[in-house]
Amino acid sequence: MPSQKILVVGSVQGQFSKFFKKVGAIHRKNGPFDLVLCTGDFFGAESTSPSTETTSEGENAELARLLAGEIPVAVPTYVILGPSPLLAAVDIRLSAQGGEICPNVQFLGKSGVFKTIGGVKIAFLGGSYQAESNEPIVQKDDPTTPLVEDAPNYIDPSPMNRYGDSTIQAAVTAQMGAAAATQGLAPVSLNKDSAASQNEAFHADIDVLLTFDWPRLIGRNSSIPLTAISPETRGSMGVSQVSMAYRPRYHFAGGAPGVFYEREPYKYPRGTVVSADGSPHYTRFVGLAAFNHASKQRWFYAMALTPLAAQALADPADQGGLPESCTDCPFPLTLIYDADQPIRNNANGGTGGSGGGVPTAPPDTYTCNICHQSGHWIQECPQKKPARGDEPSDLAQRPVPDGYICKICQVAGHWIQDCPQRQQATTTDPAAVAGANSTGAPQRTKPPPESYTCNACRVPGHWIQNCPQIAERDLERKRQFQMNHCWFCLANPAVDKELIVHITDHVYLTLAKGGVHTDQSPIPGRGHFLALPVEHVSSFRNVELDEQLAIVEGLEKYKSLLRKLFDQHDHALLTFELCRPRSSQSHAHLQMVAIPNTLVPKLRERIIEEALAAQIMRFDDDFPDDKQMGYFKFDLPDGTSLVHPLADSDRSFDLQFGRKIVAKLMKTPERGDWRACVVPSEEAQQMRLAGLNALREIDPDL
Repeated sequence: MPSQKILVVGSVQGQFSKFFKKVGAIHRKNGPFDLVLCTGDFFGAESTSPSTETTSEGENAELARLLAGEIPVAVPTYVILGPSPLLAAVDIRLSAQGGEICPNVQFLGKSGVFKTIGGVKIAFLGGSYQAESNEPIVQKDDPTTPLVEDAPNYIDPSPMNRYGDSTIQAAVTAQMGAAAATQGLAPVSLNKDSAASQNEAFHADIDVLLTFDWPRLIGRNSSIPLTAISPETRGSMGVSQVSMAYRPRYHFAGGAPGVFYEREPYKYPRGTVVSADGSPHYTRFVGLAAFNHASKQRWFYAMALTPLAAQALADPADQGGLPESCTDCPFPLTLIYDADQPIRNNANGGTGGSGGGVPTAPPDTYTCNICHQSGHWIQECPQKKPARGDEPSDLAQRPVPDGYICKICQVAGHWIQDCPQRQQATTTDPAAVAGANSTGAPQRTKPPPESYTCNACRVPGHWIQNCPQIAERDLERKRQFQMNHCWFCLANPAVDKELIVHITDHVYLTLAKGGVHTDQSPIPGRGHFLALPVEHVSSFRNVELDEQLAIVEGLEKYKSLLRKLFDQHDHALLTFELCRPRSSQSHAHLQMVAIPNTLVPKLRERIIEEALAAQIMRFDDDFPDDKQMGYFKFDLPDGTSLVHPLADSDRSFDLQFGRKIVAKLMKTPERGDWRACVVPSEEAQQMRLAGLNALREIDPDL
């Protein structure tokens, strides 16, 4: 497997035109590069982005150009989030197109692992740390089953631009469990005694780890001083735990926009990890500054990387040793002991205990410095005095007098500092401010003074954050955006109507734009069709019963006709569907493709093999019980199904997944992307007429 030339960059912060122009120049001068990885804040905050130019509708002009595909992107680019919330227009685009922001730019999501077409295995953890409640992870499956990478079997309560303890715990447990499973070891063997006695060394398989936050303790054991010590460079202990679990060859972080820092490589304790070829394993950490930052610090890092998977096949004589500058690991091994237990983080992203990461319970030799007793950490000592501000005030302990009225809610019975509306008025949780405008500003519950007039509608009586006109304007903008950007809504003037074969009151049949079959296909219309509901619905399952029956009847009619048509040419019908019910922008559709009969006997086996190669580890036989849960589904010619459930946070799922598998089965992998197969308009009309005439020969009433 050849080496991959990779360009890693820091935060872009919405400067898309300048950034991709600069990347294009680097690509031409020092490339060609196979991919670009952005480990910083790619989009930036809407109100603070350096790109302040707006469109006539008040939208970010740079972002609008990027989403419209008007900014040239020379190299496939993969991005994560920083601390800024996901911009509304980007969220709508991702809901409609999975992880694709525009051609050649892919959003990876919050956390996960994926493998590029060149074999590079990349792990990622986007956003910044946010403390969670003490509620445990909610398992959707059997809680005794080990997690595997990308398995959608937990609910992460934190927003997309924040990760919490549950995200960290799932990532650590998943990686350690998956690493053990691939080597035939116990599902998770993370305690010190068993690791030492069994001498179990996990084989490293992650080439690159991308995080926004820096890992805490990264400066330990290093002779290279940090030029700027700040909360950003001090880092998150959760990232340290993830790094210890993944043990990547390279770890990049972009959370300190004004700092470039390249640490010496560091090795791991003997016997705990080796590279795929059996050689000693080490990690290089690089902190990248932001693009176009005032500090003028370095914002990119170029490298040629041979994937670890390819090294497993290398000649043992070519195995290398550790670099001379290699140091001991900066992180204590205790960071990943008992990783199947809840991880205790403090508000700064660190775990309890002194000096960094610690297991859930202290070792037998540990003694608390307050009470001089063992069995608990000093932070948990019952004799520890409360921190200033944590002690209950005298006012909170006094009963509320009968004549006291809270000045926030005008209700008696509680002190003003205990008012529930006070908490609601200061929250920034989007779920708690439903009805607020799209700026994310929290609603205010205290009535405004009589002299106050809303600057949006010029009407007194409410705060501008609560203005109904702003909410209606934002909702109308969202609806208009959805209609103008849905590829399948017939009301959209940009829909390719020359591809439509047949329309009923409830469903319609169209040719695929850029079908998977070549012009050598013997099937009229070239054997790749789509069936869709006329109404914009995100899932065939989430419509009213009478409408659902009509849609299903129409779909089954199209399936029956296509089976007969394909059968005339020694082909069978294979259908596949990507469903995202919670995405308002997604338009449900069913892809129907002709497969040669010679492929049918081993079709199920071949699909599962290709899915495993794409890191899709799980298939069920039927839909998820939850109608609001997404899924990817194959319906095979023998009447069976393969269903892969999708978590809400799994935005990085490849939209072309089904098509790429079909293209490989047909031995035309170059047709795995529809954009490479679009035919001219006149040719498309000829294909449509050929398909329609062939179907009318089967059913003259069509």
